[in-house]
Amino acid sequence: MPDPHQRELMLKQDMAQQVGGRVELTAAELQLDSLLHRLKLKEMAASPFPPAHHFFKVRHIVQKSPVFKLLQKMPKGAALHIHSSAMYALFAMGMLFLETTGCAEGNLMRNLTLFTEDPEKSYPTQDAAWDRFEKIFLALSGLITYAPVFKDYIYQGLKELYEDNIMYLELRVGQSKVGREDTGRSIWYFRDALSFPSELKTQLPFFFHAGETDLDGTDVDRNVLDALLFNTSRIGHGFALVHHPLAKQLSRMRGVAVELCPISNQVLRLVSDLRNHPAAVLMSDGHPIVVSSDDPTLFGTTGLSYDFYQVFVGIGGLSANLGTLKELAMNSIRYSSLSLQLQDKAMTVWKEKWNKFVAENS
Repeated sequence: MPDPHQRELMLKQDMAQQVGGRVELTAAELQLDSLLHRLKLKEMAASPFPPAHHFFKVRHIVQKSPVFKLLQKMPKGAALHIHSSAMYALFAMGMLFLETTGCAEGNLMRNLTLFTEDPEKSYPTQDAAWDRFEKIFLALSGLITYAPVFKDYIYQGLKELYEDNIMYLELRVGQSKVGREDTGRSIWYFRDALSFPSELKTQLPFFFHAGETDLDGTDVDRNVLDALLFNTSRIGHGFALVHHPLAKQLSRMRGVAVELCPISNQVLRLVSDLRNHPAAVLMSDGHPIVVSSDDPTLFGTTGLSYDFYQVFVGIGGLSANLGTLKELAMNSIRYSSLSLQLQDKAMTVWKEKWNKFVAENS
C-alpha cells in the first residue's frame, strides 16, 4: 500500500507549484480565504454554474454572486491588455456620444456590442463572432475619434477602471499586431520589418498578441514561438501556448507573462466551458499570468472583476485561493512596463490597499 505520508507530501508539492502556491497568508488572509472557499463551494454546487456557460447567458448570475462582489472590492493592480477603442461601458459611452452630438439614439446601442441573449444563435461559428466583432470595432473607432467624445471617453474609461479598484492601465507601451490571427499573416511573415528597430540599435518593446487561435500546426499557431524569438515582453492571450512545450518552458523561464482574457476567448468561441480553458494548465504549472479584459465594451463588462471571477471560480477551480488572487494582482505590477523603481512604488501602494481590503472583509 502506498505511504499516506508520501501522498500528503506529493499533494503539498503539487499545490506549491501552482500560481499563488508559495504565497504565505497572514491570519487575517487565511480567514478571508476560508470565507472565499465556502462561497465558492456554494457557487460550484449551484446550477447553472456560470463559467460552464456562455457569459452572455449568465452575466446576471455573476453580478449577484457574493464572490464577484468581493472581487469588485479587491485591489487588482493593473490592467495590461485592454484596447483603447473598447474600454468604456457601452451604455455610458452611448449616452456620452448622444449628449455631445445631439443624435437620436436609434440603433446605436445595439450596434456597439456583441452582447445578446442568444449568443449561440447569433454567433454559431468563430467566423460569425469575428465578423460581427470587427464591424463593431470599426463603428467604435469612428465614434471615439470625434474629438469632443474622445476626451470624455478616455476620462470616463479611466474612472470606471478606478472604481473597479484598478490603479494602473497600459494602453500604449510598445508595438503589437492586432486583429484576428487566423485570417492574417504570421509574426514571422513580418520578420524584416520587426527586425528594423534592432538593426538601427533602437529598443522597441514588443507586446505581441500571439496564440489567440485553436488551429494547431498552422503558421499563426506558431506565433507564440516567433513572439519569443523577438523577445516579446508579454504574450497577449497565449491560448495556443500549451500546444508548444518549448515555448511554454521558455516563456516561464524568461518571465514572459501571458495576458489572460477568458471572457474574450469564450465570446470569440475559442472555448465554451471555461473550466476547459488551457490557462488551467498554465496556472497549475505556476506560469506567469496576468488577468485582463481585452474589449469590455463589446462583451458587456466593466473593469477586470468579471474576468477575475471566471479565472478564480472557473479556470482555477477549487485549487485557486486567496493566494492565487494575491499573486495575480501582484503579477500585474511585476510584469508591467513600469521601471523597477516605479514597480516598487506601485507595489507599496497596492499592498496598503490589499491590507485594508483584507482587514475590512475577513
